[in-house]
Amino acid sequence: MVIPIILHGRVLNKPHVFTTTTTITTTTTFLSLSLSFAYEHTHTTQHSHRFLFFFSLIMRTFVVLAVIAVAASALNATARGIDAPAWLQCDSRWGSDQLGTCVGDTVCKSGCAITSVSMYCAYRGWGGDPGKMNAWLTNNGGYANGCYVIWASMNSICNFEFQAVEDPTYEEVCNGLDAGHGILLHVYNGHHFVLATSCAGNGIYNVNDPNCGTNQFSHDSSTEFIVYH
Repeated sequence: MVIPIILHGRVLNKPHVFTTTTTITTTTTFLSLSLSFAYEHTHTTQHSHRFLFFFSLIMRTFVVLAVIAVAASALNATARGIDAPAWLQCDSRWGSDQLGTCVGDTVCKSGCAITSVSMYCAYRGWGGDPGKMNAWLTNNGGYANGCYVIWASMNSICNFEFQAVEDPTYEEVCNGLDAGHGILLHVYNGHHFVLATSCAGNGIYNVNDPNCGTNQFSHDSSTEFIVYH
């Protein structure tokens, strides 16, 4: 069980994505206008060297715009979702560590929440791992009642801000992931946390599961969504 900090309001924003369709349409329109201009100009002047000049200019411009279109396509591809490390709560490097101050509880047994948050924290540039996260939370008041994660407690070390425990739509979650937000799913009827990494379509998320159970969950399988920006 995790003690949530509830905030109200939507926090998932739709990203502004530069599309290749716009670039290609612009390129085609520009090329058509330029060819028309070149033809009319050469037809009027009857100077072949001017036609060659304009034709060369048009082709060079087309190449530049094509390069921009390819770059935009690559940008769109890498902007979809997050590329966080896939860590397991039972990793031998930290799995046997006591979780917080709860005697008899370990990261392997109950550390799915801190492992999921650690993966997103590392994606945001933090140099630690679940073992270091557990130690930091233990020593800095990051747990309530010994080993229940306080979601906002790691803001200062992870370069993110806890937003809310939410119930967003599938589209809102996908937009948030595309914007680089951290979103944890609370699955298995509220008994396990995983980190969503991207959307697979049809209401399915690709996830990093700290218990190595599965790499996908449906939107409806999550009882709540923990959101970081």
